[in-house]
Amino acid sequence: MQNAQGEEQQLAKQIEQLEAMVLPHLSREALLRFGALKSAHPEKAIKALVACAQLIGKGERQIDDARLRTILIALEPPVRETKIRRS
Repeated sequence: MQNAQGEEQQLAKQIEQLEAMVLPHLSREALLRFGALKSAHPEKAIKALVACAQLIGKGERQIDDARLRTILIALEPPVRETKIRRS
């Protein structure tokens, strides 16, 4: 039980560090979108943070709202189309 709490605290610290690195590189609109995403879907927000951190690591200076949207779309699993066949 203690170990699980320790891991949870360590994970929260890593997320805070990622946010500290990524958030200054987001435009105002992207920051608003990220805040809404973090409130509604925390898991997706973490995945988006990691993707943004990778872009920043590759040299991208500013991430605008359009770029954040493309990141979020890329993170979504593809939607399967349902086909109904009648015999």
